[in-house]
Amino acid sequence: MTYKDYSLYSLLKERALQKKSKLAIYYQGRRISFRKFLSKVDKTAELLTGLGIQKGDVVLIAQPNIPETLYLFYAVNKIGAISNMVHPFTPYNQIQS
Repeated sequence: MTYKDYSLYSLLKERALQKKSKLAIYYQGRRISFRKFLSKVDKTAELLTGLGIQKGDVVLIAQPNIPETLYLFYAVNKIGAISNMVHPFTPYNQIQS
């Protein structure tokens, strides 16, 4: 298999299983290990699924560059939905459905 056969989530999970306690994210003094990062992504995916997000859905993400945005991005990928990343200050009338 080549990397094109994997999802971003599956690659993250593979790395998290190898590097469990290693640093995945450092953000404003917060140190987040791969284990914690993957756990947050999985919990976010469960929440999204509970809201009815399914494989193939398009999810617009308009958040600042914070760890929670990464959790959301990878959670959407885990479900098989499509992330549409938009700058949070983009005016509503410039976002097309």
